[in-house]
Amino acid sequence: MIRRLDWKRGVSDETSTSKRMSWESRCQRFRVQRSESKYGMGTVFYALMEDESGWKLLARKPTRNSAEATCELEAIEMEAKAS
Repeated sequence: MIRRLDWKRGVSDETSTSKRMSWESRCQRFRVQRSESKYGMGTVFYALMEDESGWKLLARKPTRNSAEATCELEAIEMEAKAS
């Protein structure tokens, strides 16, 4: 697959229930977020897209690469609709 999105370096933060790491696309429209539960519930990656109402969940994936691929496909679909 040809990469259409460039990703910025990840930023980490922590809540009372999880450790998170977020990678945002350079266009700032897409985000991949890793959420690691502090209570043994595992790690999940979220593919997110920003729209007029905020961040929209595109998919919940088991790996960062699969979440990034979901964002890439959404970007391709948006590009196809625009042309």
